[in-house]
Amino acid sequence: MLYSMAHDFTFTIAPAMQLDQFHIILEIQTLHGAAAKQRSQHGLEIKARTIAEHQRTMWCNGSPLLH
Repeated sequence: MLYSMAHDFTFTIAPAMQLDQFHIILEIQTLHGAAAKQRSQHGLEIKARTIAEHQRTMWCNGSPLLH
């Protein structure tokens, strides 16, 4: 599935090898200008939080992370 937020960055959620595991891949699109740079930084912060939350969820469920 593909999600888009304010057309600045998108992320995809793709099924991993097990049905209850998901890999979260965020792609920050190229942006221009000062305001776009600020939005890009916000996107990177969301990326870091999303990945950290995903990893925490996987470990809490006792599932090994797939890299």
